[in-house]
Amino acid sequence: MRIKSPTQCILKVNFMLRPHKKAQFEAAGQRLRMEADEVSRLWRRYGTGAFRILEKIKDEPDLAARVIAHFSRAELHYIAENEMVVHLEDFLHRRSRLELTVHRATLRCDPGLPEVARILFGKQAATELNRYLA
Repeated sequence: MRIKSPTQCILKVNFMLRPHKKAQFEAAGQRLRMEADEVSRLWRRYGTGAFRILEKIKDEPDLAARVIAHFSRAELHYIAENEMVVHLEDFLHRRSRLELTVHRATLRCDPGLPEVARILFGKQAATELNRYLA
């Protein structure tokens, strides 16, 4: 397999060079009673970083709850700590691609949107939410 981009490099490392890590991750997800498709999605998206999401859920089971679409509180905390999201629109459009699959009006009315803003932006949540809704 010829690597053409950084994303392909990450995929190769996560899937080809660390199959034992993936098996460990899947087993850890099963112990937390997570659905197999959710475990698989987390591994595809975050690779070995997804272990940190499982640790958050293990430490605080309430973080496993969905906030918006398929994103859990634990995953949103991971994103806030590691992905340098600049604006709410940045998360919804570029990082999660939710704006590409869910109508913007539906997202604007989603009851989880204020919590997403709070988790990602802390004290600036109201500002970011107002900026997105304007």
